Amino acid sequence: MHELEINSDVASFAFAGARTDIWHRLGQQFDGDGLMTAEEAMSIANMNREVTTIPVPATDENGMPFHVADGLDMPHFVILQGVAIGVSEDGNPIGAPTKIVGVTGSQGAVGHADLQIRDRFELAEAAITASHGAAVWSTAGLLRDGRQGFATMEAPPTIIDPDGIRDIVRKYLTVTWSFDGSRATELGVSNIRVVCANTMGMHDSDKESIIKVKHTSQAEQRMALAAQHWAMAQDSSAALKTFAERMLRVVNGKQALKRVCDEVLDLKHDPDASNRTNSIRARKRDEIYTLYHSSTNLEAVGDNGWAAYQTVVEYLDWFGDVKGEDKELAHLRRQFDGSDNALKQRVGNFLLTV
Repeated sequence: MHELEINSDVASFAFAGARTDIWHRLGQQFDGDGLMTAEEAMSIANMNREVTTIPVPATDENGMPFHVADGLDMPHFVILQGVAIGVSEDGNPIGAPTKIVGVTGSQGAVGHADLQIRDRFELAEAAITASHGAAVWSTAGLLRDGRQGFATMEAPPTIIDPDGIRDIVRKYLTVTWSFDGSRATELGVSNIRVVCANTMGMHDSDKESIIKVKHTSQAEQRMALAAQHWAMAQDSSAALKTFAERMLRVVNGKQALKRVCDEVLDLKHDPDASNRTNSIRARKRDEIYTLYHSSTNLEAVGDNGWAAYQTVVEYLDWFGDVKGEDKELAHLRRQFDGSDNALKQRVGNFLLTV
């Protein structure tokens, strides 16, 4: 289930968006317009829960042991309180159990066990003072039986060629945390909209790190520093915008793409190569040319170098040959480790010389 926390068959995950078939068909869709406020995101994702710490023994008021999150061996003791999440068909209330999700002390969540879930939303909003308190949240959820969490804020997008094609490149500010000491509370900027454990891994690989946060007297100063880092991230978006708009001026994108296939991707027919090799090269070229004519490339931005570049990036990320039975996971791993980043850069630089 992509490691989302599941209680009574309900995933602790909320998302804002028009489509109902996305995000693995899990979680709850925000039924309002646009993005969610922090309170809306926490409520829809079943994250409006309090965090407490208790000493050993970890038992409830009836002397019964608390549920311990899967994968957590030691029963002491950051507690994630339960919350009602609905009513069953027979009219009985259903909910998330109160459970142990971490440990405090030298072996556990030192320094950030006291942060509440809502504190993390507020800290992230405070890093962008202009949007504090506004409806800016795109996704939010709990992972690994409640031991980790995330919430993704949609940042101001980079708009390529604002007076023409208006191609939009989105950026996201994500706050991630754990209750079991497996990760710090951290703000990070990336192109990834976090919706599950896999996409959190992609975010971690891709992020432009902002800051690690502790709930201390220095929180205000740390948020000021985070805001400065956020401004630097916007500078990188400006660099991408300049790069893309230079490519838009490269005319006849299909011819440029053909040269990329021949001279950079080494897919040119070679009379000295075997029939099998040439057949594979022809198949790859056909796949790339088909992608070029898709709604996200030529149809969206026109016959130019930017469409050619996006075609190659899309092909490498999702359609190129990979090993293993689980092709999607293999492609994700290549994006995690940046296997094709150097090749993507070569393609971009080549297109600017065409």
